[in-house]
Amino acid sequence: MDWLTGSKQGEAKRLISQLADVTRRDRAAQDLIRLGEDAVPSLLEALQTKDLSLLPLYQQILARIPSAAPALIKALGTAHPLVRGRAAETFAISKDRQAVPALLEALQGTYFTVCSRAALALGEIGATQAIQPLLQALKDEEAEVRIAACLALGSFKDPATFDEITNVLLDDPKIEVRQAAA
Repeated sequence: MDWLTGSKQGEAKRLISQLADVTRRDRAAQDLIRLGEDAVPSLLEALQTKDLSLLPLYQQILARIPSAAPALIKALGTAHPLVRGRAAETFAISKDRQAVPALLEALQGTYFTVCSRAALALGEIGATQAIQPLLQALKDEEAEVRIAACLALGSFKDPATFDEITNVLLDDPKIEVRQAAA
């Protein structure tokens, strides 16, 4: 049976390469989604791309494969920070609630790019258990994390968060953070 799985992963790589061709893109994307779990390892590898024009496409495809969630959750905790951030962005697209614990952990991480993308994903998912950690993220030393926390908290429209966001709006030294709080 290993030969069959290997064949499907080879097919996934072939389809991923076809995504660069505009005339084949839609069909290749549909076929990757149909491959499902067999396409996930190759798509996760593709998240490392330097071709940013294809990145949203890879993320959209992964978001439409429900069986991709466990591999994306694992990537959130173990992969290179670039892939971790892109995995968080993928969860912002899929809004998969099973990713919330891993996203909360990523929010507490050391790489501000991963933390900010995790914050935005938590806001998109609408996980209310993220409100307190997001309020804590308003105090992060990195402006990008504070901006993402403001935007995520804004998506909840929770009156209990307004005072904290108002404090950021009035007191943050970075104008970009104050704009996000507004």
